[in-house]
Amino acid sequence: MIKTWRFNPKYIIARVKNYFYFKNNQDLPWMTKDANIFLLNNLRDDMVMLEFGSGRSTQFYATKTKKVYSREHHKEWFDIVKKQIESVTNIEYKFYDDLAIYADTSDIKNNSLDLAVIDGKNRVNCLLNTIPKLKSGGVLVLDNAERYMVYQTSSPAKYLRAERNPRWGEVEELLRKNFWRHETTDNVSDTLFFF
Repeated sequence: MIKTWRFNPKYIIARVKNYFYFKNNQDLPWMTKDANIFLLNNLRDDMVMLEFGSGRSTQFYATKTKKVYSREHHKEWFDIVKKQIESVTNIEYKFYDDLAIYADTSDIKNNSLDLAVIDGKNRVNCLLNTIPKLKSGGVLVLDNAERYMVYQTSSPAKYLRAERNPRWGEVEELLRKNFWRHETTDNVSDTLFFF
C-alpha cells in the first residue's frame, strides 16, 4: 500500500527543511526546531534529568545540566553512544534489554527530576512511571507524540497510530488533568511539552 501522505508537497518541503536543519545542527537533539529552542533557552546547569532513548541528545543534555540519567534498550546503539560519551562524567548511562525494567523508575527518587524526555521504547509506561519523579514545576517531554496521542496535528506520522497501546487513553487523561501542554511541530513530527 502506498502511503500517499509521503507524496504531499507540504510534507516533502518539511522533510527537506528538516534535513538541512539537522545537518546544520548536529549537536542538537533530533526534535523539532521549536523544541530545541525551548531546551536551549531553559536548560540550566543545576538541573537533573532523565532521558529514555539516547543519542546525540545525551551529550547535549550533559553539557547543559548537572546530571543526566539516560536509558537505552537497543544494545548496538547503546555501545555506539557509550563510546561517544565515555569521557563525560555527569551521565549515568544504562542499557536494559527488558522493556519493563527499562521503564521502571523506582531507582530514582520521587520529586527529584527537573526534566524527563520520553523518546524510546515502551513510552506509555516510561511516561506513567516518570510523572511521580518530576519536581513541582518539572517538565515532561514526549517526542514523536503524533505516533501515540490523539490530537490535531499536521504531522503525517499520525497515520502510523495503528499500534497504539490502549493505555494511551489513560495517559492522555492524566496529562490533561494535571499538566499544561505545549505542542511543537515541524510538519514531520511533533514534540510535546507538559508543564
